[in-house]
Amino acid sequence: DAADTTCADDRACSYFTPMAAARRCILKKFHIIRLNEADYYLSYAPVKINWLAVAGVNIGTLAVTLLFLVLPSLLVSKIAPVKAIRFK
Repeated sequence: DAADTTCADDRACSYFTPMAAARRCILKKFHIIRLNEADYYLSYAPVKINWLAVAGVNIGTLAVTLLFLVLPSLLVSKIAPVKAIRFK
């Protein structure tokens, strides 16, 4: 039964940030998101996080951010300050 599981038993709770792990454990254990059983056939919304997708989004965001920060810096570092300031 999902209600009997604890965060200590769930190895996914220790992955990534402590805040995300705590939120997942709270949602899984206490069933905070309640549903009307007459409409949904469930008393609560089951929560499952795809950690591979979360990691992929974080790594992709980091890669794009670094690309847009480092690439202009490399281009600017090749310009000589004396040539850039000189007026003709």
